[in-house]
Amino acid sequence: MDEEKSISWIGFTDLFLYLFISILAIFIVVQLSFAESVKEAEGKNVHAEMMKGEFRACREKNSALEENLQQEKESVRRREEALQDVNQNLEICKKENLTTQESYRAYQAKERRERIEAEHGKLIADALNVLSALKEDMGSHLPIHIEKEPDRVYFDMGVSFKRSGVSIADRQIEPIIEIGKKFKEILDKVVRIDGKEYYLRDLMRVVVEGHADDRKVDEMANFSVSKDRAFRVMKLLIQKSGLEPPAYKINMAAFAEFGRQPELTEEDENNEVYKRKRMRRVTISIVPNYNTLLE
Repeated sequence: MDEEKSISWIGFTDLFLYLFISILAIFIVVQLSFAESVKEAEGKNVHAEMMKGEFRACREKNSALEENLQQEKESVRRREEALQDVNQNLEICKKENLTTQESYRAYQAKERRERIEAEHGKLIADALNVLSALKEDMGSHLPIHIEKEPDRVYFDMGVSFKRSGVSIADRQIEPIIEIGKKFKEILDKVVRIDGKEYYLRDLMRVVVEGHADDRKVDEMANFSVSKDRAFRVMKLLIQKSGLEPPAYKINMAAFAEFGRQPELTEEDENNEVYKRKRMRRVTISIVPNYNTLLE
């Protein structure tokens, strides 16, 4: 019995020891598991802190980048504004330069035209001298009258026509031809202007002008008759005097009774018959042709 009790106690002790060892093992496992969990948690916390640090660093970096970006945008904006100002100033400068160039060209053109007009004035004066000598030579044949204006010479040939007539009297034909030859002599001269040589015929044109008295059959009659008179004289100048176009610039105009009036004395003015006779005439103008020089 005692032996049974002893065996029973031993069995209980073994059981208790087994339980103790089991509990201890479980405790150790739990402690190890807890320690591992704690370690893992600590690792996660460290990782979280690292992530937080990285996040803060990233935000700070982004903030710095955004600030740099804003600064760069502001810098670009200022550069664009400066470039826009430069472009505006450049456009203003271009316009001012263009205006200056245009003003300079206008000044040059004005100066050149003034020089040309001055040269033409000299040419007109020379032509006047030649025509005045011609007037002296032919004064007995025709009542020639010469009148000078700043840019032209009017040469009243003294050719008179019968009322409504367009035919040239035989005695006046030769003097007209001689006058035309004298004009040709003038126009064939060579002159130098602005360093270039020109024939006067290229710088001047001859205008044959027909006139009529103040009596007329109808509204257009005097224009018609004055045109025919100018044509008859122009035909002589072209065919007999040698003023052939296009080498010579010659044309005609019809003024009826509205053109330049003849030079008359006070006595002639009071003589209606003679006054009308002198109105029925042909005049010649030497007119500058500036376009040739301004080309």
